[in-house]
Amino acid sequence: PLLLNGVHHSEGVSNFLASTGVLQVTVLATLAHSMMAIAAYRVLRDVIDGEGVGPYPGNRRQQRLGRKLTVSEIADILREVPVEEFVSEEDVRTGNCSVARMKRMLVNRGARDIAEKCVEKDDLIKEVLKVRKYNEECAICAEEYVEGDVLRVTRCQHEFHLHCFDKWIYTFSTDSRPATYPTCPLCKATVQ
Repeated sequence: PLLLNGVHHSEGVSNFLASTGVLQVTVLATLAHSMMAIAAYRVLRDVIDGEGVGPYPGNRRQQRLGRKLTVSEIADILREVPVEEFVSEEDVRTGNCSVARMKRMLVNRGARDIAEKCVEKDDLIKEVLKVRKYNEECAICAEEYVEGDVLRVTRCQHEFHLHCFDKWIYTFSTDSRPATYPTCPLCKATVQ
């Protein structure tokens, strides 16, 4: 009604629509909606036929691996991830941690040669403080570590509660994830 208020009876409605471009916009909108309906029909037809919607950028990882890892393959990967008890940074600094435990920390973080060379406890403390990334809480469950918690230490040197990390890794065998190798929850480095 608002468009037609400005039309003089002598001009006619068709002349008014053609001169203002309303007819052209209407035709283009109808054409665009028809094309979207055709595309939606094709996607739905593929989904109903069981072919899926095809590859999209989020599925690139799935194409690389090609299949899901089995639970036993993930268990093999987990056996390779080192385990240690949590020791606070303060206990390491003050020397309230045993030499064997500090050497284990160095070995778990890929510094076996340093652990073998260190003879003095002070040297061990300095080396552990260099290589260990101290986190006050588990990045998976967000709970603070307490003395004696069992942790898994990834190759990228991130620490997590053993049970939290194991649950995380086993999700890579479920259908809720693309077919990829397990990764660190913090930095997404491959855990192999």
